[in-house]
Amino acid sequence: PEGVEAGAFHWRRADGSELLMRDAFGDVNARAENSSSRTSTRLETIDYVFHDEGRLRLIPDARSELRCPQEEMPNASEPSDHLPLVAAFGLVQLPAAGA
Repeated sequence: PEGVEAGAFHWRRADGSELLMRDAFGDVNARAENSSSRTSTRLETIDYVFHDEGRLRLIPDARSELRCPQEEMPNASEPSDHLPLVAAFGLVQLPAAGA
């Protein structure tokens, strides 16, 4: 389909400009101790929160921890095989139209 090239998405805004999405956990999700899922066959990050840096600003220290419990999931304390991810954002001030 149009906009998809070998698994890559090329997003555009309504005005035609490129839309670049960033993972809110991108600075930590590659670390060995960080993951969003732990089962008998995997310990890895499989969940993401993508945002548009041109419109949203990630609020520092306002996101959930990306660390699974030591035991397999689901379990008594984590009823899913995925951790819920939470991130807070502020709006980026855009220039006034015609400015």
